[in-house]
Amino acid sequence: MKFNNEHFKLMMEKLEFPAVAVETFTYINDMLERDNAWGSRFKALIDEYMYPEADGLEVVLPKVDAFADEFEIDRRTMNLLFFLHCAEIMHQRYPEAGISDEYFWESAKDF
Repeated sequence: MKFNNEHFKLMMEKLEFPAVAVETFTYINDMLERDNAWGSRFKALIDEYMYPEADGLEVVLPKVDAFADEFEIDRRTMNLLFFLHCAEIMHQRYPEAGISDEYFWESAKDF
C-alpha cells in the first residue's frame, strides 16, 4: 500500500514538526507501506471518513484507536498520522471549493 509521501512530508515540514516527530511518523508510515494488509486497512479507515465527504469522525476514530491498539502504536500518534493523511484529501478539496491554499495551511495549524 502506497501513500502520497510527498504531501505527508510537506505537511510535517509546513507545520514545523520536530525532527523526532518526523522520524516517528515516517517510521510508522513506512511500516504501513511495507505491509500491504496493514496499509490497506489504514487506507480503508481514511476512505471511510473522507468519502464521499469528511463525515462520521465519531464512528471512524474509535476504529482508528482499535487499529492503533492492534498495531501496537500509541493512539494519539496513530490519530495524528490518520489526520495527516486525511489532510491530503482536504488539501485537494479546498481549491475545488474556491478556498485558497493559504487558508488550508492556516487551518492545518490546528493539527
